[in-house]
Amino acid sequence: MIAVRTFICIELSGDVRKKLAELQSTLRQTRANIAWVKPENMHLTLKFLGNVEQSKLGAVSAAVERALKDQARFSLKVSGMGSFPNNKRPRVLWVGIEGDKQMLSTIQRRIEDELVSEGFPKEDRPFSPHLTLGRVKSNENIKACIDKMNELSIDSEPFEIAEVIVMRSDLNPGGAVYSRLNTISLNVMRNA
Repeated sequence: MIAVRTFICIELSGDVRKKLAELQSTLRQTRANIAWVKPENMHLTLKFLGNVEQSKLGAVSAAVERALKDQARFSLKVSGMGSFPNNKRPRVLWVGIEGDKQMLSTIQRRIEDELVSEGFPKEDRPFSPHLTLGRVKSNENIKACIDKMNELSIDSEPFEIAEVIVMRSDLNPGGAVYSRLNTISLNVMRNA
């Protein structure tokens, strides 16, 4: 059995990635021991599937296509920062998502439901849309980093969500390498 590490996501605009790279650059100055996510690898995960048998990848794409049938484009923006599980014991630093979060939650739920019908397990945790900035490796200088995050703000212009991607992730010593398995385009927004 050949398995492919797979997830469903939304990619970010170049402007948003640039803002996130600038934010990371500022936070790096605290010298906290954090494994920073490369800006080009940042994405909004809608569903992580893990290792999927290659023979099931067509069913994954078909499920996502069914979930997004007749789905109009919508807008999101990045806003706010925080850490999981909290700022006292941070493990993951993140940036929040704002905009049409109701539409985002709706398409995430539809994708989840269609994948469950294909035999994939339902996610245990509620959907919490965010972008991972980095993962904390140790507590070294972490308080300075959290303090710096609390001083800063991030707020992007809205960006249009025009497609959802079924993505392959290959883990290499230099980090994950992503490649598109399928791109599902959303319908053009109609003026009301």
